Amino acid sequence: TQVTYAQKTYDDFCQKLERFETVAQQPICELCGQAITPEHAEQEYQHLSAKIEETLSALEQLKRQQQQARQTKQEIAT
Repeated sequence: TQVTYAQKTYDDFCQKLERFETVAQQPICELCGQAITPEHAEQEYQHLSAKIEETLSALEQLKRQQQQARQTKQEIAT
């Protein structure tokens, strides 16, 4: 369902941020081999944080819609 996909996307971004916080402490990125500057680390942190907020908002909206649909279905059935 859309809720499941949104939850997975949110979880993936949270995991990426956790990994990045570990990798950002090193001088060289293990993933791409480039030097990690403080500016790059901050930019990536901001990007991932924004994606987490965006996906969490979408997930919450989908959950509300799903709950409303369930309520409507229940009302129709009674």
